[in-house]
Amino acid sequence: MDKDKPTTLEEYRGWLSKEHRRSVTNATETYYESVTGKVRSAFEESLVWRTVCAGIRLIDDTYYAERGYRLFVLVRPPSVLTKPFASFVLKTFRRNVLDNPNWPNKPPGGWVIPPDWIPMVKDTVRTRFVVRYLDGVEYLVNRFLDVGKTHGLQPSVDYEAKEEGYYAAHLYLLPEFEIPREDWDTKRVRIPVEVQITTQIQENIQVLLHEYYEQRRTRPILGYAKWQWDYRSTQFCASYLGHILHYLEAMIVEVRDRHKQETQDAGKV
Repeated sequence: MDKDKPTTLEEYRGWLSKEHRRSVTNATETYYESVTGKVRSAFEESLVWRTVCAGIRLIDDTYYAERGYRLFVLVRPPSVLTKPFASFVLKTFRRNVLDNPNWPNKPPGGWVIPPDWIPMVKDTVRTRFVVRYLDGVEYLVNRFLDVGKTHGLQPSVDYEAKEEGYYAAHLYLLPEFEIPREDWDTKRVRIPVEVQITTQIQENIQVLLHEYYEQRRTRPILGYAKWQWDYRSTQFCASYLGHILHYLEAMIVEVRDRHKQETQDAGKV
């Protein structure tokens, strides 16, 4: 059966058409961009996002009062972005085929296919906060969980820790949006909005290695290839750099907090 398993995006599009009678056309892309554009605009205008934006300075000041250091690299709201259609299709390729442990049967959660595939992908609309220190990730996650619960958005969080050295918290809110149907009527649907929370160091490494990670996402999982021993490979360098920096971030917070405690203890003498 694996001989029929798509290995390229072109083969994947053919598989969608043959096995599910779902073609990915220019109209599919236009509809996707219409929906995600409306969701982004509606989220930016929502009470929950306006509450978050208005409270950023207070969150930063509260963290500073508690820990003696600033939380954010930039004390201002980040942009809300939409996932490009090409990246969206690639993600469904990975979910349906490359990373599907049940292949040739449907993956956990079901097939991610048109026309109802947009709500099944969690990061079609997303934003990213960058904090200075590792402990700031959980600190900000807890604030978002409180806001999400208050507004009935069913918040959930996934602390990503991937083999390739990627570390970040992915928090999901589930607002309800009015979106166009494919026949251009409208319907109300809950669509996830992803809030990534990462550190300044992890943000820098992600920018540096972005092209490598994008190329790696298109490759099928071939099992344990022992890349951990191929020290000349890009995967070895990129992955272990991410792990090392994550460890160093923990040590930075440890030294920072220890210094603060020693300073406070000295003041009591």
